Amino acid sequence: MMLPMVLIVSYGLGFAGLSPQVRSESTVMSAVTIDRLAEIEKAIDAAWRARQPAGEMVWSLARTPYFASERWPTPSTTWTSYLAAYGTSVKDGLRDGQHVAEPWARITYDNGARTFALILIGDRLVDSRQIQGVRPLAAPDVALLKREPEFRQWVLTHPQWPVFNAELRGLQQFYATWMASNGVLAGLIAPRHEDFIKNWVSVIVG
Repeated sequence: MMLPMVLIVSYGLGFAGLSPQVRSESTVMSAVTIDRLAEIEKAIDAAWRARQPAGEMVWSLARTPYFASERWPTPSTTWTSYLAAYGTSVKDGLRDGQHVAEPWARITYDNGARTFALILIGDRLVDSRQIQGVRPLAAPDVALLKREPEFRQWVLTHPQWPVFNAELRGLQQFYATWMASNGVLAGLIAPRHEDFIKNWVSVIVG
């Protein structure tokens, strides 16, 4: 099976409004920088509009939390958030589940360089052919998931993590709850973050 070409949308550092450049990943991976998340969001919006196919499936954008490249994040850690999609078919009558598209882009944050990159994967949505079950969540879980923007900000502004404390306990519980509620998508990205998921998110600390 041929893998889709991986593309990078890159922006020159400090130039707001600069038109994005699309190049092959192998040629510019180390040089891609972006200094404003607002520019990332604009690029995501444009890429998402270009990937919504006409047809019986109605897709909604899905985004994962940032996942670390290693168990215990350090100042040199790379954080990655994935963009995927959840779909509802107007024909299959599925009421308690959603189709899940494979990740079509990822946002990376390099702790050491303090730079972001948006990496586009292919040029269309690809249905994973897996169904994510939908179930009612308990009130504490709903409240925890609503704090996702807060946790996103926290991991990107704390390059050196403290000894495990109450703050990290809440973060750990958030990741575990998100993965339990988004099992299919979590499974699609898990191989890239096995150390972080198995040896941090899933570890119970007394």
